[in-house]
Amino acid sequence: MATETLNPNAVGTTNLYSLSAGSGDAAKVALVNDGDDATYAYAGNFVELAQKWYIRIDGGYIQDAGGEPGADTGTSATALTRVINSTNFSGCPTLTKALITSLEIGIYSGTASFIKSQTFNLDDPTFPDSATINSVTINGRLSYASTQTRIHEISLVVDYTAAVSTTVTKLTSGNIKITSGKLIIK
Repeated sequence: MATETLNPNAVGTTNLYSLSAGSGDAAKVALVNDGDDATYAYAGNFVELAQKWYIRIDGGYIQDAGGEPGADTGTSATALTRVINSTNFSGCPTLTKALITSLEIGIYSGTASFIKSQTFNLDDPTFPDSATINSVTINGRLSYASTQTRIHEISLVVDYTAAVSTTVTKLTSGNIKITSGKLIIK
């Protein structure tokens, strides 16, 4: 098995979070990729329990069915993960490389008329098209402080198994010889 981490490379279809520093979409992508807990994308005036992982896949949006991360965040950036599958994201299809290539990941926060969401497009995967996808996991460093849902970092980790190609060696009879009961290949 091997893994590949896909980082945000552009804002996604929903782009409603603000920036802790800088301005513009490129700055927002940089803030969630910089490894600095002092910078983040955020949405304010929400209840901590109303935070949910959010994906856009195959043209539709799906919220985390279990309501995660919910209140699992703290005032400091907390590392959280969530496997993307049909149990955690109801209606999510089996993931393939083609679906992962078009997948957007992010956060949905709020209730009723006070809802904001932020998704990010990801780097294109480089693993082979024929690879078997074992699991796909959102990795995030999130916090909730001053009534703000904050995304400090977000990425997608794909665990896969590459297809094994068989190697066939063609031997001609002139290259094979048995000497003293041992097979000799020349």
